[in-house]
Amino acid sequence: MDLFTIITSSEKRKNLIILLNTGPKTWEEIRAVCKFPSAAIIPQIRILESGNVITRQKGTYQLTTMGRVIAKQLKDLVSTVTVFEGQMTFWQEHDIDSIPDQFLMKIGDLGHVVLDEAPIEGIYQMKKEFLSHISSAKTIYGLIHTVHPLYPSFFLNLANKGADISFILTRQAFEIAKADYKDELREWIEIEGTELLILDDDVRFSFITTDLHISLQLFLTNGVFDSMRDIFSRDRRALKWGRDLFEYFRNRSVFVS
Repeated sequence: MDLFTIITSSEKRKNLIILLNTGPKTWEEIRAVCKFPSAAIIPQIRILESGNVITRQKGTYQLTTMGRVIAKQLKDLVSTVTVFEGQMTFWQEHDIDSIPDQFLMKIGDLGHVVLDEAPIEGIYQMKKEFLSHISSAKTIYGLIHTVHPLYPSFFLNLANKGADISFILTRQAFEIAKADYKDELREWIEIEGTELLILDDDVRFSFITTDLHISLQLFLTNGVFDSMRDIFSRDRRALKWGRDLFEYFRNRSVFVS
């Protein structure tokens, strides 16, 4: 049996690899976690041993060096498929092409994603609920494509209470803010601990990431911004993904002063 078949053709073997990626395990520990009969586990262990993926040393089973490399790639694959499969309809209906490739390749870091949809009351009620989620955040970073009427006063209030907030606005969003919220914009720039930047890149999504969660909104495949649905996650790796994505665009933006 070739190595590719060994890795991909059995869920039991994939689960064993992922389990051993957390560290060496005794036979009893493997049985307790996998919850399969011994007769079902032993043949899979023997196959993985024959492929030099795992080895037995001092009474424990562990990954070989090659096995550790495979486990890392396998874990990333499982994470990615889980993110897409969990909200398949959402991803199929939305445009993700403008998310930089290096972040698409790590989209599995979003972890357990929840689809947040606008209630019957509409987008205004949805935004009120969304803002209530982040009212206790201490750090807030975001790329803003659309300026909702609730945003200026809400985020000004948080900034005045000491939250560290940095926003990147697309050129279009900045022009709207400058025309409709001139006083709020001037006050924002003067508050210590805030940043405002302008991005001229053609991006077709918005996101806000805090020390608590990340929220991502995308354009539909027909080119219309979907303000009624967003993807929401609290996973630790998702927060890092969002912060790194913000830094990527921050380095491509111009400060407003």
